[in-house]
Amino acid sequence: MTILWLAIVIFLTLIEVMTVNLVTIWFVASGIVALIASFFDIQPIIQLAIFVILGIILLLTTKKPLEKLLN
Repeated sequence: MTILWLAIVIFLTLIEVMTVNLVTIWFVASGIVALIASFFDIQPIIQLAIFVILGIILLLTTKKPLEKLLN
């Protein structure tokens, strides 16, 4: 799972660099947390839950304040 999470993080980072819409950056962060969880042999379903739930929480809580700060 470690290699899969690393690939996901790299892929999402590339998408964010190409689009600069501040959408995938939150999933990059949650992918890094899921990657760290994979180092501790946490079950893959829990890793996926960490990725999805943390990504959505970060997206919903920080996107608008960050957009205001950047504008």
